[in-house]
Amino acid sequence: MQKKMEDGLGELFGLSRDAVIGVRGRQVVFANPAAEELFGPDLMDRPCTALLPEFVFEPEGDRYICSVQLAGRGRTVSAVRRQGLLLLTIPREEPPAVNVSAAILGELRTTAFNLRLASERILARAGTDGDLDTYACLLHHNYYSLLRLTNNLADASAIAGGALPFRPQAGDLAGLCRELVGSVNHFLQPQGRRILCLGCELPVWIHMDRKRIEQLLLNLMTNSLLYTPADGSITLELRCRDNWAYLGMDDTGSGIPDSQLGYLFSIRSQTEPSAHPGAGMGLFVAQGIARLHGGAMVIQSRPGEGTRVRVMLPVCAPPLFRESPTPQAPGPGLLLTELSPVLPNGAYREEYMD
Repeated sequence: MQKKMEDGLGELFGLSRDAVIGVRGRQVVFANPAAEELFGPDLMDRPCTALLPEFVFEPEGDRYICSVQLAGRGRTVSAVRRQGLLLLTIPREEPPAVNVSAAILGELRTTAFNLRLASERILARAGTDGDLDTYACLLHHNYYSLLRLTNNLADASAIAGGALPFRPQAGDLAGLCRELVGSVNHFLQPQGRRILCLGCELPVWIHMDRKRIEQLLLNLMTNSLLYTPADGSITLELRCRDNWAYLGMDDTGSGIPDSQLGYLFSIRSQTEPSAHPGAGMGLFVAQGIARLHGGAMVIQSRPGEGTRVRVMLPVCAPPLFRESPTPQAPGPGLLLTELSPVLPNGAYREEYMD
């Protein structure tokens, strides 16, 4: 039965331009011509980890997607598991990303600034007028929403062109996670929501651009908050294994439809209207940040069963000489920007204007 199934794969994928590999028991049992063009000939019976990183094969679900580096290029790997056979598809080319001119980005930032200026002027005249205060909060919220969209457009374009600013240095990933989750929970407290943080008690050192890692994590938290009900659970967990730091974001939300899972790392996946500005670009940016750090991302989800995201980042030795660590909680501006899809208008009051 297994042999018949594997023989049938040749008819299905023999002419595909995408590389397709079948794996059973950690050995390659099928490879189409496109896979041999990508990885070389004689792939049959080779260990699957000779072709792709170990973490590509770790998820136990029957459908997931990975963002990895292959031969110095970012590639997406889609995985489907049926009757013990793991079928991996690697597109021949990465889907094109947006390419937004500096002039357009400048116009968007100017518009965002004008929204903020208007909200400040209204707040200055609000006094005891509750309606004016409400309008100012609405404008302030929209300022941060537009700023988030503009930043995502700029970063997506920079990632596609290999020009995203990146300034890594040795840092404590566990400490960053603790501080970030604590700050996010402060903004979520009025809604009666919180994110759990596990495994972050001891330092975990990696070479990281702190700003970019915060951006990546806030994107994952925002996605979970968007699609998880208030009585659901969201957990950020950090663990280490084999010189890798594993960041896990698990939620009990609505999950991702099978039809969309394969396109999560692609800008072109946004073919359906979205109620949330910038929806979809955040994951493209997040996986680009993971790749810049020499890492990878895996997303596993099923409709109605929640979503599991894993970010793998290489660890490093702690610096020989370092000052006593001081908390570096992110400023309110970053949080108000990245959390704008999930925060109510009331969160955008005068005390948080930076």
